[in-house]
Amino acid sequence: MLRLYGVKYLVEKELSAKYGLSVNWFRKARYDGKSPKYHKLNGKVYYTEENVDRWFKDNLKTVQ
Repeated sequence: MLRLYGVKYLVEKELSAKYGLSVNWFRKARYDGKSPKYHKLNGKVYYTEENVDRWFKDNLKTVQ
């Protein structure tokens, strides 16, 4: 975790534990251009919980 200017940024491993998805899911989604917004700093990828939560809300589909 990284905290900058009061904003908490999480790495893939932390997101994997929180959301129950693999680290590779986040990597593949990013590669395919279908991931939540992310930031890069010194070669590391960071996500905010707000962006990830919003992405899931906007992209979650109900199946009947």
